[in-house]
Amino acid sequence: ALGRKNYNSAISAFQAAIRLDGQAVEAQEALNQAQSERNLFAINGHLEKADQFRAQEQWQPALNEYNQALKIDSNLLVVLPKREETAVRARMDAALENAINQPQRLTSDTIWQAAQVLYRKAGEIDNPGPRLQRQMTTLQQLLQDAITPVVVTFNSDNLSRVTLQKIADLGSFSTRELELKPGDYVIVASREGYRDVRKEFTVAPRIKSLQLAIQCEEQI
Repeated sequence: ALGRKNYNSAISAFQAAIRLDGQAVEAQEALNQAQSERNLFAINGHLEKADQFRAQEQWQPALNEYNQALKIDSNLLVVLPKREETAVRARMDAALENAINQPQRLTSDTIWQAAQVLYRKAGEIDNPGPRLQRQMTTLQQLLQDAITPVVVTFNSDNLSRVTLQKIADLGSFSTRELELKPGDYVIVASREGYRDVRKEFTVAPRIKSLQLAIQCEEQI
């Protein structure tokens, strides 16, 4: 069994031999050899898969393979630098995918700044592969979209007083245009003798324009 690299069968057989004769030195040595060869075979398999995943820029699967190898033998010092590099790339890859797959979150100034830092760090990677290059190109466009103003046209009755909260008091008007960055907004209309009107709206990235009507209509 050991000659055929059928390690589990070989180990079982040698263990059975030791149970028959606990002093069988040859059986113990053979058991040690079988266990060592099995571990080495498994480790080499994990490292080979890790290299394949790294070549494909699949960083998390590669990291998993390194961890499996280190579970078998934690003293694989030669693996540790690659494992650490892979862990860094896996975290970056996950962060890039998160930013790309949730572009609406980039309208938050805090998240936009964090994504900008992430983009710069990604740009410091030597010899980026196709996946990283695609991620950087996409994120760069999303970052630009998130700060590109959109023309928003507000229509009212020239009687209601309109306030765009945290932005400006627009006063009374029939039509008013503003350039607003993508994000969530609240607009309020008030008029003496009428119930206030409050509307929440979202300015989405990459749209050319947006129209919104707001005026007080319900008398108190």
